[in-house]
Amino acid sequence: MDPPRKDAKQAVEKCKGAGIHVAMITGDHALTAEAIGKELGLEGKQIITGKDLLHMPQEKLREKADTTAIFARIEPLQKLAIVRMYKEMGHTVAMTGDGVNDAPALESSDIGIAMGVSGTDVAKEASQMVLLDDRFSTIVDAVEEGRVLFSRLRHALTFLLTTSLGEVLAILLAFFAVGAPPLEPLQILWINLITGSLIAVPLGIEPKVGDELGFPPRESGVGLMYTGMLIRIFLFSFFLGASTFAIFMIQDPKNALFQARSSAFACVIFFEWLIALQFRSDETPIFRLGFWKNRYLWKAIGLAFALFLAIIYLPFSQKIFHTKPLDLQEWILALMPGVALFFLEELRKYALPHLFNRGKWKKGI
Repeated sequence: MDPPRKDAKQAVEKCKGAGIHVAMITGDHALTAEAIGKELGLEGKQIITGKDLLHMPQEKLREKADTTAIFARIEPLQKLAIVRMYKEMGHTVAMTGDGVNDAPALESSDIGIAMGVSGTDVAKEASQMVLLDDRFSTIVDAVEEGRVLFSRLRHALTFLLTTSLGEVLAILLAFFAVGAPPLEPLQILWINLITGSLIAVPLGIEPKVGDELGFPPRESGVGLMYTGMLIRIFLFSFFLGASTFAIFMIQDPKNALFQARSSAFACVIFFEWLIALQFRSDETPIFRLGFWKNRYLWKAIGLAFALFLAIIYLPFSQKIFHTKPLDLQEWILALMPGVALFFLEELRKYALPHLFNRGKWKKGI
């Protein structure tokens, strides 16, 4: 008797919730494999033996593959055939193994996973990943961390593209309207290199929500950017650009150019801080996510706020950045676009959390 680990059944259940099909391939007898399968939660699905593979037509085998959880009495070369079959069906295949005979299947799979404790050197060399603890649950944890990391990259990219395109739109609108940009070159550099980067980094280390395994797996052809994300970037950047331009024009740039630019400068920066809080998740409202959960993001906003006050109110920095102090009315005006979109996005996540999910996991969906 070689019983499964205690955490294996829970890991298999997590895989089911994550849209991952788990199949056990073993050289043991079908009855032995079935008994172990019941302990792992793989019961209720058909069993295919090595003998079946020899006589079953390929088309029929593919029909049964997605509903098969156990392959018993399997020869080493048949493991390779099973891996190739799943790949031909369009699946991304991860194969685990520890012996010399597992090497061909490990090499052929999309992700070969060797056992670090009991695995042979040949198996490790043929694999892309080595489990140091030989636990199946570690694979599931790795899948979850991979999904978390990919989401973080998307959030940071969405933030950077939204703010950059919004600035470009505001500059173009102001240039055609009054012939003067709402931001000076040094102010733009400050926004992109100091404020933007300072905020984007904490978005890249956002704590996981905990529901990442509840979403469907991403197709191999789906990259960092997808249709819903592009729509969201376009809408938010348009809102930022139009709002910045409007505030710039309200402040009468023809007669008070520095004052108008200071208000536009503040509008962009405040917008970045507030929208960064919403870019922590695509679907989960911030008040469910945990308002203060990302401490690094709040520290970055606090530091950026202190630096902004210095630029606006200290005389020597006013000369460098060509800024003017803001009164209470100008503070409120600069805050309004960011606050408005913050609460609109929060309401959208409660009412339509999947509004911008088109193409997020599957092509064109």
